[in-house]
Amino acid sequence: MKHYLLALIPLLMLAGSRAGSRLTVTPETGIRSFAIAFDVNLTITEELTLRHRNLLFNTNYSFDHYVWYNRNMTRNNLNAITDVSYLQWKRNHQVVRFGRMFSRNTGELLDLLLSPKAPATDQFYYQFTYKKFRLDYRVGQLDNRTLESGDNGRAVYHRYFYNRKLSFALTDKLEVTFQEFIVSTGVGRNIEFYYLTPLGLLFAEEIHEEPQNVRDSDNGFLGFGWNYRFGKTRLYNEWIIDEFQIDPEDQAHRQNVFGVLGGFSSVMDNFKVTVEYGYASPWLYLHSGPATTPERHGLPLGLRSPHSQSVDVYLKYNYEKKVEASVRIHEGWIGEQDLTTEYDPVDHKIDYFNFKERTPVEFRFQIRLVSFTYRPYFAIYQNWLQSDSTDFLVGFSYGIDL
Repeated sequence: MKHYLLALIPLLMLAGSRAGSRLTVTPETGIRSFAIAFDVNLTITEELTLRHRNLLFNTNYSFDHYVWYNRNMTRNNLNAITDVSYLQWKRNHQVVRFGRMFSRNTGELLDLLLSPKAPATDQFYYQFTYKKFRLDYRVGQLDNRTLESGDNGRAVYHRYFYNRKLSFALTDKLEVTFQEFIVSTGVGRNIEFYYLTPLGLLFAEEIHEEPQNVRDSDNGFLGFGWNYRFGKTRLYNEWIIDEFQIDPEDQAHRQNVFGVLGGFSSVMDNFKVTVEYGYASPWLYLHSGPATTPERHGLPLGLRSPHSQSVDVYLKYNYEKKVEASVRIHEGWIGEQDLTTEYDPVDHKIDYFNFKERTPVEFRFQIRLVSFTYRPYFAIYQNWLQSDSTDFLVGFSYGIDL
């Protein structure tokens, strides 16, 4: 614990006395776990800020999102991680972030490629807005993977992802989007500069560039969607295409592979409701290349599994700015595939909606007293992220201006 707290000292020294810098300590305890978060927000200059969060936790702790940690380094059921740590530069119509962060693409609860529930990834993020256009660009590293490598025994595959999304406002209410996403892997492979062009098509670079190594492999996705806003209501829909059979001879042997996300979100007085539906066709995310599935340490970046569908419901109510209550429910249906399934789609067509089972319902409830100084709260997690357990948590937040 002593060394854990000492790690925060260099960050606090950076803050000085600049307005807006704050350290927030959030302890939680429950019937089967506990956690304490140290969250630092530093205003270094008017344009440059730093966000850093350390988390000390019991391994039975019910995380709100997917988190990976090395279980072999756990001592007395305790562990500590840095799950957020990035520098942000923001000026006019540009935002640059570098470090470890969470990603959120189209969905508010789910997403096809970069879900808000996915584990944090180390990445570079750039956003540029010009009139009706917005460009979001991410380049990140996934976990390296040691795999069998033919006559050479075992080799370490380096794994990266590239994501570029272009949004265009057709009207004041309607926005359309186009995006590309690629997972690249290879032995000793580094960031590829031909994927770093400002607006070049990633898909075109993938098919025209020769691999630098026979063990290099890329898994690409194309996506498109729309957002429609009227008042405080938002409707949105997104598709990704993994495989699309153009030639008739291919259609007889392989099925199209795709994913769909649809959502509705609305704020009415003190009440907010969000409903999202996600669908993954058979073979989505899977690929013949080594370790090219979009996941990090086996945890999904997008939807949880190929050949699945799910519904998420989120309700939030604020009573006179004093009490805030929220409920989230997740329901899922899965087929016989998961993120480790061997990719073998030729002459193996699978019924699109013939799911093997319905997963147990996940439930999360939280009530917070927002008018109190320390914002105390109480939470219930039931089978959250398919943990097959129940936990009751109480906690509060204590902030210190730096």
